[in-house]
Amino acid sequence: MGRHAYTAEQNAWLAEHWPVTPNRRLAADFAEEFGEEVTPTAMNSWGSNRHLRKEPWVRGAANRKYTDEQLDFLREAIPGRSLSQVNDLYEGRFGTRLTRAALSNLRTKLGVYCGVNAGCFRKGNVPTNKGRTWDEFMSPEGQARSRATQFRPGTLNGVARERDRGLLGVRTVRDRKGYRYREIRVDPRGQKHTMDRWIPLAQFNWMVANGQEWPEGCRTLHIDNDPLNDDADNIEPVPADLWPLVMGAVPGQMEWHDRETLRTAMLYARVTRARTDAARRGRIAAGRPRKGDISPDDGDVD
Repeated sequence: MGRHAYTAEQNAWLAEHWPVTPNRRLAADFAEEFGEEVTPTAMNSWGSNRHLRKEPWVRGAANRKYTDEQLDFLREAIPGRSLSQVNDLYEGRFGTRLTRAALSNLRTKLGVYCGVNAGCFRKGNVPTNKGRTWDEFMSPEGQARSRATQFRPGTLNGVARERDRGLLGVRTVRDRKGYRYREIRVDPRGQKHTMDRWIPLAQFNWMVANGQEWPEGCRTLHIDNDPLNDDADNIEPVPADLWPLVMGAVPGQMEWHDRETLRTAMLYARVTRARTDAARRGRIAAGRPRKGDISPDDGDVD
């Protein structure tokens, strides 16, 4: 539908009444005067297209949601009372209840304040459970829920949150090679960062079982080659420099099948690595560097 076409008489009438009449009332008066139904939005567009402005008192009346009686009541009721108490009095007087946000905004606009802080413990306050045992004020079910959230010996990096169905924050992800493994979200309490962080579930279980941090520079090895078996007895930290030797990437490395043979293979890998490094240092000292090594005689060319 195109723009509504007004007659010269209608335009003259609107020019007289538009600045001093709210648009909703203006639309009703226009329909009564000329017998045509027009929306308040159309009335607003008519004045905006002609760059007209409403009188300030008209704009305030159009946007006003509270009467003078309600505002005066709030000015008297707010000081010395909490928002919930003021809301109860307001509901008893006018039969409607305001939201907490609306009442807080009104308090700011009116420039009146409660002068009380209902959300803090006052001096001299005595807790209801002071000098009482759990059995006197808490049910057995509540005691069980409280014990489930307590710190336990050996807990590291905060506590893992728990639900009825197990640990909260456990997810299965894939590494760059596509292998699946599980991570757990731990609380940052006692750490430098403030955001929750995700660590491999295998490392978390190993730290809890051994009571120490995960060795720096070590990779996680599942002894049974099942990346989803994160039991602490199935986890062994392997230094990154020994990983290729332990995993059989270098010919002649010792094979392993369980934890005992794995640790023997790691010891054999350390001996192999030390022997290789010693031979390399000997070749460099004798001036016979291997391909890729730097000779002591090499220098900058003038």
